Amino acid sequence: MTDDTTLQSAENQLVQESDKIDPMNKGLENSGLEYLLMENNKLLKQQILTTRILTGLVCILLISLFVGGSIVANKLKSLDQVMNGIDSMTQKVADLDVDKFNQTIQEFGEKVSKLDIDGLNDTIDTLNNMAAKVDEVNRDFENFTSQFGFLFGG
Repeated sequence: MTDDTTLQSAENQLVQESDKIDPMNKGLENSGLEYLLMENNKLLKQQILTTRILTGLVCILLISLFVGGSIVANKLKSLDQVMNGIDSMTQKVADLDVDKFNQTIQEFGEKVSKLDIDGLNDTIDTLNNMAAKVDEVNRDFENFTSQFGFLFGG
C-alpha cells in the first residue's frame, strides 16, 4: 500500500506544480496540465497528418509499381516474341546450304556471261521496228475504214 500512496502523492504533487505553470507566459488561465494536454493534442494531430501523407505516398508508390510492372511485363512478352522470331530465322539460316547457294550463284554468273548481249540488243531493236510498222498498218487501216464507214454502218 505504501507504493499506492507514494504514487498518489507524486501525482498530486505533479498536478499542483502544473497548476502553478503559466503556459509560455501568454497569460492563459489554463492549468499546466491542460496546457500539456493541448500540446499533446497538437502533436497527435501533426502525427496523424504526417501518417496520412505518408500513407498517400505509399499508395501512389504501390500504384506506380503495379503500373510499371505491367508495362515491363508487356515489354518482356514483346521481347520474348522477337527473340523467338530471331531464333527461328537463325535456325533457317543454319539450315541453309551455303555451298549449294554459292554454286547456284556461280552457275547463274556463267550463264549470264554466255549470253550474247549484242544479239539481244539487236533483237530488241528489231522488235521495236516491227512494233512501229504494226502501228503504221493499224493507222492506215483505221483511215481506210473511216473513209468507207458508210458501207459498214459507221
